[in-house]
Amino acid sequence: MACDDTRVVASLTASGVALTGSIGTLGAAALANNSFFGVGASPPLVVASAVLGTAAVAGLVSAGAAAQDYFDCLAAEGRTVERCKGALRNFLTNLEAEILVLGIQVSATWAIVGVSIVPWAGAAPMYVIIGSLIVQLGLIASLIAFYTALRNCLDAPLQVGTREPSRRQVSALTLAGLSMLTAIRFARWIRSPKKRRPGWALFAST
Repeated sequence: MACDDTRVVASLTASGVALTGSIGTLGAAALANNSFFGVGASPPLVVASAVLGTAAVAGLVSAGAAAQDYFDCLAAEGRTVERCKGALRNFLTNLEAEILVLGIQVSATWAIVGVSIVPWAGAAPMYVIIGSLIVQLGLIASLIAFYTALRNCLDAPLQVGTREPSRRQVSALTLAGLSMLTAIRFARWIRSPKKRRPGWALFAST
């Protein structure tokens, strides 16, 4: 069976998409918490955000396991992979750090479920968590860059005739970039004095 790294880039991209959803859902929860009549919607939205954040962490764990499996598969086939151990270590080290920090933020999201039912009390910690999650989303994009460096190292001595893996990496980077753009626009929307605009306004021209 041929070695395939599709699960690595798919897991990283899925993690970024899940984290983007977590940020958006938590933002909606914060806005609901700022309303006496809408506060009842805040706890389930916080739970949804925490679930999506947990899925993002799971995606990162899956990506790490898949990257190690791919590396081991190439080694088992007799490919020259020894010189790429440093690139693999860089990717896995940064991935583990991201899993740790993101896991802390997701745990914090779970922790504020109870307070989110109190009008205005839960919004402040939600905004803090949103800011941290946006940073983590950018770091997921950097993980794709680290993995691209690993793939370039693995592909270089093989003289592979097709560029298909590189195209998949570019696609993953594009998706991660779009996720980052969405998060940045959301952060600007949250800080805007017009933040009570409908959610679709996030994607409107500014």
